[in-house]
Amino acid sequence: MKQLILLLIIFLNYNTAFSQKSPYEKLNSEIQPQDLKNDIDYWFDWIHTTHPDLSYSVKDIDKFYKSVTQIKDSITSPLTVLEFWRKISTLNNQLSDGHLIVGHINAPIIKDYISKGGTLFPFEVLFNKEELIIYSNLGGKDSEYKGY
Repeated sequence: MKQLILLLIIFLNYNTAFSQKSPYEKLNSEIQPQDLKNDIDYWFDWIHTTHPDLSYSVKDIDKFYKSVTQIKDSITSPLTVLEFWRKISTLNNQLSDGHLIVGHINAPIIKDYISKGGTLFPFEVLFNKEELIIYSNLGGKDSEYKGY
């Protein structure tokens, strides 16, 4: 009996390990329009709770609100996770506090993306007034391009 249970556990673990989807594949999952709009509302409520005065985080608050409304209104059919992210990530250029970001990318998605041939921007950068300057290679190692 113990051997049968052990065999069953091994089979289930083996089967589960090989049936899991890559986190990158989840980017192609479709989400219904109302669920996407609910996600925007949830994020919008969260951003106001954690940043009570958005004028510190958003360049032009009226433009930001208008953009959020336009994005919500444009969602009339299901979108994949990636399509949705592309749509809402356009709000990032309106954020100005340096730590607030629209989107969520986690380590397994990045690792899977790279394993499939994807690449990352290879530098850490900083802004000096209106200039983007290379600070180091990604990960902090010195770069021959530092200062450019």
